[in-house]
Amino acid sequence: ICETFGVHPNLPTVEKMYDDGDLLFFSNTGVLTKETDKYNFVKDEVTRLFSHSSQQFETERVDPFEMSHGTGILGRIADSLKAKGHIVDTISIDSKATALQGTPNLASSPFVLSRFGVSRFNLGASSNNMESHITAMNEATVPESGVFGDFWSESLVKSLSQNNFMYEILSGSVTNTSFPTSFLGQQLSVVAKMIGHHAERGVETDIFFIPNGGWDHHSSLIAASKVKFRE
Repeated sequence: ICETFGVHPNLPTVEKMYDDGDLLFFSNTGVLTKETDKYNFVKDEVTRLFSHSSQQFETERVDPFEMSHGTGILGRIADSLKAKGHIVDTISIDSKATALQGTPNLASSPFVLSRFGVSRFNLGASSNNMESHITAMNEATVPESGVFGDFWSESLVKSLSQNNFMYEILSGSVTNTSFPTSFLGQQLSVVAKMIGHHAERGVETDIFFIPNGGWDHHSSLIAASKVKFRE
Protein backbone atom coordinates (compact mmCIF):
# COMPACT_ATOMS: atom_id res chain seq x y z
CA ILE A 1 0.00 0.00 0.00
CA CYS A 2 1.40 3.41 -1.00
CA GLU A 3 2.25 5.73 1.87
CA THR A 4 4.12 8.51 0.03
CA PHE A 5 2.52 10.56 -2.73
CA GLY A 6 3.62 13.38 -5.00
CA VAL A 7 2.00 15.88 -7.35
CA HIS A 8 3.25 16.35 -10.91
CA PRO A 9 5.32 19.57 -11.29
CA ASN A 10 2.94 20.77 -14.02
CA LEU A 11 0.10 20.86 -11.47
CA PRO A 12 1.18 23.73 -9.18
CA THR A 13 -2.41 24.86 -8.57
CA VAL A 14 -3.37 21.38 -7.40
CA GLU A 15 -0.38 21.36 -5.06
CA LYS A 16 -1.31 24.75 -3.61
CA MET A 17 -4.94 23.73 -3.10
CA TYR A 18 -3.81 20.62 -1.25
CA ASP A 19 -1.32 22.56 0.89
CA ASP A 20 -4.03 25.14 1.70
CA GLY A 21 -6.45 22.42 2.80
CA ASP A 22 -8.86 23.04 -0.11
CA LEU A 23 -8.30 19.73 -1.92
CA LEU A 24 -8.42 16.13 -0.76
CA PHE A 25 -6.97 12.96 -2.30
CA PHE A 26 -8.47 9.52 -1.67
CA SER A 27 -5.62 7.01 -1.57
CA ASN A 28 -5.75 3.25 -2.06
CA THR A 29 -9.20 3.33 -3.65
CA GLY A 30 -10.32 1.94 -6.97
CA VAL A 31 -11.75 -1.18 -8.57
CA LEU A 32 -9.43 -3.88 -7.17
CA THR A 33 -11.14 -6.16 -4.67
CA LYS A 34 -7.98 -7.10 -2.76
CA GLU A 35 -4.28 -6.38 -2.54
CA THR A 36 -2.29 -7.82 -5.40
CA ASP A 37 0.95 -7.31 -7.35
CA LYS A 38 2.13 -7.34 -10.95
CA TYR A 39 2.60 -11.11 -10.84
CA ASN A 40 -0.88 -12.02 -9.60
CA PHE A 41 -3.23 -9.25 -10.71
CA VAL A 42 -4.54 -11.25 -13.70
CA LYS A 43 -6.03 -13.97 -11.50
CA ASP A 44 -6.97 -11.51 -8.73
CA GLU A 45 -8.81 -8.93 -10.81
CA VAL A 46 -12.60 -8.82 -11.16
CA THR A 47 -12.79 -5.98 -13.66
CA ARG A 48 -11.09 -5.86 -17.06
CA LEU A 49 -8.11 -3.62 -16.33
CA PHE A 50 -6.96 -3.36 -19.95
CA SER A 51 -10.29 -2.47 -21.54
CA HIS A 52 -10.57 1.30 -22.02
CA SER A 53 -14.36 1.46 -21.93
CA SER A 54 -14.57 -0.96 -18.99
CA GLN A 55 -12.08 1.04 -16.95
CA GLN A 56 -13.91 4.31 -17.63
CA PHE A 57 -17.17 2.70 -16.57
CA GLU A 58 -15.70 1.05 -13.48
CA THR A 59 -13.83 4.20 -12.44
CA GLU A 60 -17.08 6.17 -12.53
CA ARG A 61 -18.83 3.49 -10.49
CA VAL A 62 -16.11 2.42 -7.98
CA ASP A 63 -18.30 -0.49 -6.92
CA PRO A 64 -16.24 -3.65 -7.56
CA PHE A 65 -18.29 -5.68 -5.08
CA GLU A 66 -21.60 -4.70 -6.78
CA MET A 67 -23.06 -3.39 -3.53
CA SER A 68 -24.81 -0.39 -5.13
CA HIS A 69 -25.84 -1.53 -8.59
CA GLY A 70 -26.77 1.19 -11.06
CA THR A 71 -25.06 4.02 -9.17
CA GLY A 72 -21.89 6.06 -9.55
CA ILE A 73 -19.37 7.15 -6.93
CA LEU A 74 -20.37 10.83 -7.11
CA GLY A 75 -24.07 10.01 -7.12
CA ARG A 76 -23.67 8.03 -3.90
CA ILE A 77 -21.77 10.93 -2.32
CA ALA A 78 -24.64 13.24 -3.33
CA ASP A 79 -27.17 10.81 -1.82
CA SER A 80 -25.26 10.81 1.49
CA LEU A 81 -25.10 14.62 1.58
CA LYS A 82 -28.82 14.90 0.83
CA ALA A 83 -29.61 12.41 3.60
CA LYS A 84 -27.80 14.76 6.00
CA GLY A 85 -29.95 17.71 4.91
CA HIS A 86 -27.71 19.33 2.31
CA ILE A 87 -29.16 20.77 -0.91
CA VAL A 88 -27.09 19.23 -3.70
CA ASP A 89 -27.01 19.47 -7.49
CA THR A 90 -25.16 17.00 -9.73
CA ILE A 91 -24.04 18.45 -13.06
CA SER A 92 -22.20 16.91 -16.01
CA ILE A 93 -20.62 18.97 -18.76
CA ASP A 94 -21.14 17.84 -22.38
CA SER A 95 -22.22 14.25 -21.72
CA LYS A 96 -24.20 12.01 -19.41
CA ALA A 97 -22.06 10.54 -16.64
CA THR A 98 -22.44 7.21 -14.86
CA ALA A 99 -20.48 8.72 -11.96
CA LEU A 100 -23.38 11.05 -11.09
CA GLN A 101 -26.10 8.40 -10.96
CA GLY A 102 -27.61 8.16 -7.50
CA THR A 103 -29.87 5.56 -5.93
CA PRO A 104 -32.60 4.63 -8.42
CA ASN A 105 -36.06 6.07 -7.62
CA LEU A 106 -34.56 8.27 -4.90
CA ALA A 107 -31.98 10.56 -6.50
CA SER A 108 -32.90 13.35 -8.89
CA SER A 109 -31.56 13.20 -12.44
CA PRO A 110 -28.26 15.02 -13.00
CA PHE A 111 -28.17 18.12 -15.21
CA VAL A 112 -26.24 17.85 -18.47
CA LEU A 113 -24.93 21.20 -19.71
CA SER A 114 -23.01 22.06 -22.87
CA ARG A 115 -19.63 23.76 -22.56
CA PHE A 116 -21.15 26.44 -24.80
CA GLY A 117 -23.86 27.20 -22.25
CA VAL A 118 -27.61 26.85 -22.77
CA SER A 119 -29.54 27.76 -25.92
CA ARG A 120 -33.03 29.18 -25.74
CA PHE A 121 -35.64 26.58 -26.61
CA ASN A 122 -37.21 26.67 -30.08
CA LEU A 123 -35.77 29.93 -31.41
CA GLY A 124 -37.70 29.59 -34.68
CA ALA A 125 -41.10 29.00 -33.10
CA SER A 126 -44.10 29.61 -35.38
CA SER A 127 -46.03 31.15 -32.47
CA ASN A 128 -45.04 33.61 -29.77
CA ASN A 129 -46.89 31.46 -27.25
CA MET A 130 -45.45 28.12 -28.36
CA GLU A 131 -44.16 27.12 -24.91
CA SER A 132 -47.52 27.98 -23.33
CA HIS A 133 -49.27 25.78 -25.91
CA ILE A 134 -46.84 22.91 -25.30
CA THR A 135 -47.28 23.21 -21.53
CA ALA A 136 -51.08 23.33 -21.81
CA MET A 137 -51.15 20.25 -24.06
CA ASN A 138 -49.01 18.28 -21.60
CA GLU A 139 -50.88 19.36 -18.47
CA ALA A 140 -54.23 18.03 -19.64
CA THR A 141 -55.03 14.55 -18.34
CA VAL A 142 -58.05 12.27 -18.29
CA PRO A 143 -58.76 9.17 -16.20
CA GLU A 144 -57.62 7.03 -19.13
CA SER A 145 -54.23 8.73 -19.39
CA GLY A 146 -51.39 6.23 -19.20
CA VAL A 147 -48.72 6.42 -16.53
CA PHE A 148 -45.97 6.47 -19.17
CA GLY A 149 -47.61 9.33 -21.04
CA ASP A 150 -48.02 11.28 -17.81
CA PHE A 151 -44.40 10.72 -16.91
CA TRP A 152 -43.25 11.83 -20.39
CA SER A 153 -45.37 15.01 -20.20
CA GLU A 154 -44.15 15.80 -16.70
CA SER A 155 -40.52 15.35 -17.81
CA LEU A 156 -41.05 17.57 -20.87
CA VAL A 157 -42.63 20.43 -18.94
CA LYS A 158 -39.96 20.20 -16.24
CA SER A 159 -37.20 20.23 -18.87
CA LEU A 160 -38.62 23.34 -20.56
CA SER A 161 -38.75 25.13 -17.21
CA GLN A 162 -35.20 24.11 -16.33
CA ASN A 163 -33.93 25.14 -19.76
CA ASN A 164 -35.43 28.62 -19.41
CA PHE A 165 -34.05 28.98 -15.90
CA MET A 166 -30.53 27.89 -16.89
CA TYR A 167 -30.60 30.10 -19.99
CA GLU A 168 -31.41 33.17 -17.91
CA ILE A 169 -28.61 32.34 -15.47
CA LEU A 170 -25.87 31.59 -17.98
CA SER A 171 -26.67 33.87 -20.93
CA GLY A 172 -25.47 37.05 -19.22
CA SER A 173 -23.05 35.51 -16.77
CA VAL A 174 -19.39 36.52 -16.71
CA THR A 175 -16.47 35.27 -14.62
CA ASN A 176 -13.70 37.12 -12.85
CA THR A 177 -11.20 34.69 -14.32
CA SER A 178 -10.42 34.51 -18.05
CA PHE A 179 -10.57 30.89 -19.18
CA PRO A 180 -8.79 29.63 -22.31
CA THR A 181 -10.88 28.79 -25.36
CA SER A 182 -9.75 25.15 -25.28
CA PHE A 183 -12.20 22.28 -24.79
CA LEU A 184 -11.34 22.04 -21.08
CA GLY A 185 -11.27 25.82 -20.66
CA GLN A 186 -14.80 26.16 -22.00
CA GLN A 187 -16.00 23.39 -19.69
CA LEU A 188 -14.43 25.00 -16.62
CA SER A 189 -15.90 28.38 -17.59
CA VAL A 190 -19.42 26.90 -17.43
CA VAL A 191 -18.59 25.29 -14.08
CA ALA A 192 -17.38 28.64 -12.68
CA LYS A 193 -20.57 30.37 -13.85
CA MET A 194 -22.75 27.72 -12.24
CA ILE A 195 -20.84 28.01 -8.96
CA GLY A 196 -21.22 31.79 -9.10
CA HIS A 197 -25.00 31.42 -9.29
CA HIS A 198 -25.47 28.72 -6.66
CA ALA A 199 -27.55 31.04 -4.47
CA GLU A 200 -30.06 31.79 -7.24
CA ARG A 201 -30.33 28.07 -7.88
CA GLY A 202 -30.99 27.41 -4.20
CA VAL A 203 -28.05 25.01 -3.94
CA GLU A 204 -25.51 24.57 -1.13
CA THR A 205 -23.23 22.03 -2.81
CA ASP A 206 -22.52 21.26 -6.46
CA ILE A 207 -20.90 18.07 -7.72
CA PHE A 208 -19.52 18.44 -11.25
CA PHE A 209 -18.32 15.81 -13.71
CA ILE A 210 -16.12 17.02 -16.57
CA PRO A 211 -15.04 14.45 -19.21
CA ASN A 212 -11.54 15.01 -20.55
CA GLY A 213 -10.10 12.56 -23.07
CA GLY A 214 -6.68 12.09 -24.62
CA TRP A 215 -5.04 9.99 -21.91
CA ASP A 216 -4.35 6.83 -23.97
CA HIS A 217 -0.60 7.48 -24.11
CA HIS A 218 0.99 4.00 -24.08
CA SER A 219 4.75 4.42 -24.73
CA SER A 220 4.46 8.25 -24.74
CA LEU A 221 3.11 8.37 -21.20
CA ILE A 222 5.74 10.66 -19.64
CA ALA A 223 5.93 13.25 -22.43
CA ALA A 224 2.20 13.26 -23.19
CA SER A 225 1.25 13.53 -19.50
CA LYS A 226 3.32 16.69 -19.19
CA VAL A 227 1.25 18.28 -21.96
CA LYS A 228 -2.08 17.18 -20.50
CA PHE A 229 -1.18 18.29 -16.97
CA ARG A 230 0.05 21.64 -18.27
CA GLU A 231 -3.37 22.16 -19.87
